[in-house]
Amino acid sequence: MSEESKTNPSHIIQDPEIIECKYSIFRHGFVHAFINLEKRIFYWQDSNQWNKNYVRSLNEEKTAKAREILKRMPYQPMLRQDEVENQVSEACPFYWKITIRGKDRVNIYEGNDPGDEFLRKFMALIEETSDLTLFW
Repeated sequence: MSEESKTNPSHIIQDPEIIECKYSIFRHGFVHAFINLEKRIFYWQDSNQWNKNYVRSLNEEKTAKAREILKRMPYQPMLRQDEVENQVSEACPFYWKITIRGKDRVNIYEGNDPGDEFLRKFMALIEETSDLTLFW
């Protein structure tokens, strides 16, 4: 992250309302996590384990903690979005997309590296918010 982006938080949505994460692995399916901080709802969908799909309500403490974590999280994925391959294949077996929506703007982050620091921190946020343990 550049020094400018550390001191200029313009890329951070101050009051995020909706957080959405999708990641796909070639021949292994996809996972979709959706958090609505305004309505305090967490939604989880796993293409390989339909019996683990669910919707859960979140308490105020969890939503407040998620908002606080989002304000401290670096928002700089390794790849520029024009370099991202958004279809999984043998040549590109991994794809992730994170969308953070606020009242007046939407930030979209994508990547192909499962080891991306931003993705890891974001998945830790999902684990913290949902009480899930994600298996990678």
